Amino acid sequence: MKSALSNWQRTSLDAGDIDRVNDTLRGPVVDIFLTHVPAFQGLTRQQAFDTIMNNPALAEECFKLFRKMPQLFDKIVVDINGRTVGHEDQRLACGRTLADVIALIVRAVAKRHFYTRLAPARPIAAAAQPPSAWRRMMARLRLASPPPKPRRKATRADSLYRALRDFLLYEWQLPLIPHYVPLPVSVVRQLGPRILEYRQPQQLKALLLEGLPPNVDRASSPSSAPAEPPEVGTSKAGEPGSRPRTGRPGLNAEAMWKASQTLELTSLFKIDEQEMRRTIAHASAASGQVLAAFAKAGLKLRETVVVLCTIDRLVGHAHLAVMLGPSAAPRLLSAITEQFRREGVAAMRDPADIRQATLRILVEFRKNGLIRS
Repeated sequence: MKSALSNWQRTSLDAGDIDRVNDTLRGPVVDIFLTHVPAFQGLTRQQAFDTIMNNPALAEECFKLFRKMPQLFDKIVVDINGRTVGHEDQRLACGRTLADVIALIVRAVAKRHFYTRLAPARPIAAAAQPPSAWRRMMARLRLASPPPKPRRKATRADSLYRALRDFLLYEWQLPLIPHYVPLPVSVVRQLGPRILEYRQPQQLKALLLEGLPPNVDRASSPSSAPAEPPEVGTSKAGEPGSRPRTGRPGLNAEAMWKASQTLELTSLFKIDEQEMRRTIAHASAASGQVLAAFAKAGLKLRETVVVLCTIDRLVGHAHLAVMLGPSAAPRLLSAITEQFRREGVAAMRDPADIRQATLRILVEFRKNGLIRS
């Protein structure tokens, strides 16, 4: 993960781009929620927008509607040619990917929450010596520049947001935002990208109580915080950055998509291309250690794609991220790969056989309580 983030290339987002993102979020997107979320009835667009952005739990529910009923957003989530974008790595009409926009929203929600919980009601200005009468007169005569305005002292909300900003990327982080608040900023800085390994509130609570594990590979703490970009919904320019690549050699969402086409997985799973794109985007969240274990069991790209897509279709994206993400349980991973060997998955040529073998393994694991129902 560290190497992936070190190669993260940012690209700028001009004022026109951020304006289009804001206008879409505040307009057509909010209109969908006003229509389909009963709690928003009677609210104006601005009221609904602020209600969502000020409440991480509500923002999470809106994302659930987006995932459950993607057809509602087909005319909004489109590329420059007006075609519906099927997965998160495709560019939208604004020039950025859906993943970029998700990251912008998550950051904006987190920033609002941090400032609500941690920042004082009014900014605290740094103490400054009043300018002398002579300097004030010279400034009035434009013979000297006016004295600089006092700078606001950084609050804990500022420090926490800056430490986390580059790692606020995914919608699954929304319910974690309140649990980020009490974390020491020094711990967040030391963790760096490894904060993404903490996917459950219980893990963050343990981190708060116990501190960093003694064997953690601590990220170097930056000597100074990076410049803070404007957030979605308030700014006229900004730099959202791209999502970091997975860092997994030979396997990414695009490679998986091409393999799925060759294997005709849309027919196998009886879904359309858009849903297949979404499944691939979810399945590509498998961590490097999981892929290494699969490879050790003899699985190549074609088998891995079928296995991951089968798991995603059966257990759902959220559970797949827990099962096979960076925090995958070694016991479960070992059990899965052992079953792959026993079933001979690596030698199977028919994708339908790979799917059936994977389903048998998962059903057996459910019976034994290794995965939830």
